[in-house]
Amino acid sequence: MSNRYAVLLATLVAFGCSEQDSTQLLVWIGSDYTVPEQIDSLKVSIYPAGADTAATEALAEHEFDLTEAANRLPLSFGVLRPSSVDTIEIKVVGSGKMGSAVTRAETGFISEKVGRVELFLAKHCQEQKLVCNDGDRCGITGCESPEIAQSELEEDDGSTPNYQVPPVRSLRALPTLCGLKEDEWSFRNTMVVENSQTDSFELNPFLAADGNTLYYSRLADGNLASILEATRSHKDAPFGPPTLAPHFALSGVSQATIFLSKDGRQAYFSSKRSSPSSSANPREDYQIWQAYRPNPEQSFGEPSLLRFPDFVEGSHENDPFLSRDGLRLYFNTSEGDVGKQDIVMLERPSLSEPYGAKIYLKNINSATNEDGPTLSADERVIIFSSEKDGGDRVASLYYATRHSLDEDFSVPKPISDLNTKYSESGGPALSWDGCELFFPRADKLVCEGTEPCEWVSSIYYSQVERKN
Repeated sequence: MSNRYAVLLATLVAFGCSEQDSTQLLVWIGSDYTVPEQIDSLKVSIYPAGADTAATEALAEHEFDLTEAANRLPLSFGVLRPSSVDTIEIKVVGSGKMGSAVTRAETGFISEKVGRVELFLAKHCQEQKLVCNDGDRCGITGCESPEIAQSELEEDDGSTPNYQVPPVRSLRALPTLCGLKEDEWSFRNTMVVENSQTDSFELNPFLAADGNTLYYSRLADGNLASILEATRSHKDAPFGPPTLAPHFALSGVSQATIFLSKDGRQAYFSSKRSSPSSSANPREDYQIWQAYRPNPEQSFGEPSLLRFPDFVEGSHENDPFLSRDGLRLYFNTSEGDVGKQDIVMLERPSLSEPYGAKIYLKNINSATNEDGPTLSADERVIIFSSEKDGGDRVASLYYATRHSLDEDFSVPKPISDLNTKYSESGGPALSWDGCELFFPRADKLVCEGTEPCEWVSSIYYSQVERKN
């Protein structure tokens, strides 16, 4: 056994170990942080399981200097069974330029044998800002239970661990908005966007990554939709008067929704145009187009129609939402039946490859219309509008959650903080940090020039805040 193993054994002996030295744990620690550039030291502490580690003296502690050539990850050390406790907590803190990373395990021992415990300091815990339940740890698969039951504890076989970090989409973590767990968040301080209360329908908001440029569509002039752009100087400032968004205007042709990538170079938008730059022979239904520009200071190039393996000519596609990594595109679709829209997703293996066929989101779609998907940065929370309420309402806002991208979303719940007697339809939009939600609300009855009178919508926004 290595010197590291002997050092920790000697420390534990000082606190009192049983005479059965064959009853031991061999603890391995690995990491995908670079050593010693990102992480240059480890502190290992042993406590009685269930103890308040902040108020309890450790049974044993040891520090490893990872700048020494002899200390490279993965490394291992041994732990003898203390005479005073049957189960222990092993706490590991890695420190360096990246800050600190923590992992831990709670386990017992296999009598007269060497049990094996593998721990991992995972970069994705910090990079993906994974949030776990109290008592869980963030490890190689995301949020995990730190408890290793006696029946699950394996005997050491003498091999070095082969740590396999799963892809980001498979990591398990709690769904959050603005850093708040589902039972912590609420929607407060709901206000109307300045200059969006008109006699027209204001729909389909989208807030750019700068946090200060708001796009939304205005339906007027014989059901002709145009994409508008309004800006504010900072988050707490009002939005100025909207102007026609120059990149997507096409005379006499409706343009309804837009989504810009975080770097502002890629755009997805819905339009009734029949060709990239011609207003002749517009379509009856919206379809999604995509455009690209080398940098945000330049104009977009000629757009192209989004196609995928099960694309249907004459179908209706709207409300695009692109994942942060650019690999998944969410939108709502209706194939020849405008009265029934479903939310779907397209996925591609890389940015240079085409999208695959539509994937209908299980649990999200119902027998009525669902549209306007907007998701949190990690895609564990989806917010959309749905007509499943029925009655006199047109639509309400709903949300659903999941713990990883490999899972289906939960059964949706209404957002009671925001749903009113009016209709919240036309596509909600989360800000990039998940701390604001923009949405249309039919709040004004217009009678002049209409037969009969009709409700028109304005753009509202709400802050995501901790519940009282």
